[in-house]
Amino acid sequence: MATYVLAMTGASGAPYALRLLQVLHASGHNIHLLMSYAATRVLVEEVGLDFSADQIDVPQLLNYNARPVPNAAANPGWVKHHTLRDFSAPVASGSARSDGMIICPCSMGTLAAVAQGMSTNLIHRAADVHLKERRKLIVVPRETPL
Repeated sequence: MATYVLAMTGASGAPYALRLLQVLHASGHNIHLLMSYAATRVLVEEVGLDFSADQIDVPQLLNYNARPVPNAAANPGWVKHHTLRDFSAPVASGSARSDGMIICPCSMGTLAAVAQGMSTNLIHRAADVHLKERRKLIVVPRETPL
C-alpha cells in the first residue's frame, strides 16, 4: 500500500483529521503523523483528547469515535509519529519516498510558512520536500475560532 504524511495543525477541524487518519490506516496505508502544539490544544477543545505534541497516543487517535471503514484492508498500515523538532525524521528528506502529504486541518500560519518556504518545524519542512520533489501536497485550509 501507499505511504502518506499526515500533518495536523492548530486550525479547527480535528474530527476531519482523525477520520482521515482512521480511514488511511484501516485501508492498509502507512502514515507518518506530524502534529503541531496548537493541534493538541484543538484536540482538547473539539474532541476531548488530551496529550502533548511530543507524546501522541496513536491508538487513542485511531480509536476515537471509530466507525467501520468500507473495504478495509485485512492488514492495517502502520502509524509513526514524529515530533515537530525532529529534523532527522525520514519525512524531512527527499530521499524518503512518500505517495503524498495531507495537511488537515491547515492553519493560515502553516499555509503562509509553506508558501514562503519558511521551514521552522517538521510540518513545514515535509511540505517543502513534497513541493521540491513534485509530490502530491493536499492542503485542507481551516482557521480556528479560539
